[in-house]
Amino acid sequence: MENNTNEVNNNEYNIEIEEKETTPRKKKQKDIYRSRGTKSLGSLRIEHCSRLSRLLNVLIQQRNWKEASGVLSVLLKGSSRERFPKENRDKYLAAMELLKNMELGDFKPIHIERLYEIWIRKNGPMKKCPPKDKFAVPLELVLFLLTHGSLNEANQATV
Repeated sequence: MENNTNEVNNNEYNIEIEEKETTPRKKKQKDIYRSRGTKSLGSLRIEHCSRLSRLLNVLIQQRNWKEASGVLSVLLKGSSRERFPKENRDKYLAAMELLKNMELGDFKPIHIERLYEIWIRKNGPMKKCPPKDKFAVPLELVLFLLTHGSLNEANQATV
């Protein structure tokens, strides 16, 4: 009799172990609050900027312009060291999208033109960049001005 109870207990134990092994485990969420010793501050900055970028994309897709403008503001402050157009292109394009949609019917191309000028000034001379990256933003500015009929400004932007 004692043997039977041991076998039953062992069988129940084996069944529990098998169930644990066959049931999918829940993925643990990453701990967003890490101590300073586990990651360097630079990598935390990169991680936070990437999270903000994803949040900005979601808010723009949802057309939630007010919250997107706040996230964009924080993102631009956090990524002030980025100098190359490839690194900051999405942020400036999002800013242009926000300008177009926040002004509703009163869209003025001069605001977008100023944003392009800020972007060009922020990138600096870009001496070490390949020519296609170096002239990409000024070329976009010229094309924008031409599409909006500002021929004189487009001519001056090329000089």
